[in-house]
Parts: sequence; structure tokens; C-alpha cells
Amino acid sequence: MADHPRRDAGVRTGCQPEPRHGRDRRAGADLARCRARSAHPQTSFAAVGGRACDVVARHPFGCALGTESPLGALEAMDAVVLLLGVGYDSCTCFHLAEYRQDDPPGERVAAAVCDDSGSRVWKTWTDVALDDEDFEDIGADLEANGAVSVGRVGAATSHLFSMRDAVAHATTWMTDHRPRPT
Repeated sequence: MADHPRRDAGVRTGCQPEPRHGRDRRAGADLARCRARSAHPQTSFAAVGGRACDVVARHPFGCALGTESPLGALEAMDAVVLLLGVGYDSCTCFHLAEYRQDDPPGERVAAAVCDDSGSRVWKTWTDVALDDEDFEDIGADLEANGAVSVGRVGAATSHLFSMRDAVAHATTWMTDHRPRPT
């Protein structure tokens, strides 16, 4: 499924250098650039750059936004998050903290996927039930703790912070504030 051309519509999986046109003298510009996409049927990630394949290499169906997803890879790489003109309700990395809760609620998920022969099949699996209702509160608390640089990029209010620190903060915040399963 990962290399099925109909699913990837113009974005290659795998990492192949793209040709460079013209001269680029920026730091790191000599690195081979590649584009890659994860194979998850609902929360596929796209990545560009020298480590794109490392980011999207693993993305099992039962881990849409958990440690084995590209979010987990980004956290392990000590990525930095830039929210550009959007609020913390759009901060996808906070979902990684949901996977780290004791006994997180689960849900059945289903999608049409391509099997090894290229045929579409219906597949179901269980994953963590995601809930972003409190992400604005988590982000405000993170910001209040001084872990976020807030500034403007053009006309947009933007937030810059360590993904690792934000996920650790969100994990503790959820443990302290979300209702526990009964």
C-alpha cells in the first residue's frame, strides 16, 4: 500500500533526491531534498527535506497520532513547532499526549485501503479516541509557563515552541485535568 501510485497522487513515498535548479547558497542547501508521505489512510503526513523519510517511515493504522506515527518521529528528532496564524486548537502535537495517558479511551476506525495487489479493501482497527476540546487551555498554560515565543510573521500572530516540551506539558496537563476512565 505504501507505494501505491493512485493513493499518492503526485507525492512519492520513499526518498529520492529532487533535482535542484539554479544556485542556492543557503546553509544546508547542498543536502539532497526529498518528499515523502506516510501510508496511513486517514492521517497521512507529508514531509520535505533531508530527513523526510525518517519522519514518515512508520505510521501503523492503530497509531494515527501516537509515538509510532510521524508525530513520534518528530518528537524524537527534537522538532520545533510553529503555529502560524492559528490557535492551539490546531496544535496536532498535543494529540501525542493523549496516547500517553493511562488507559486512553479507544474507538473503532475504518477506511478503504489498497491491499498488496492494489485492490481496495475495507479495513477496521482500534485507535485512541482523539479530543481537542481542551487544546486552547493546554496551550494557554504552556504559554503562561514561558515555554512559547509569541510574535508576528507578517500579519499573523505566531507561536514557536519545543515539541518535546509541549508534549510533556500536555501529558501532565491531561493527567491532572481530564476525567479519568471509570
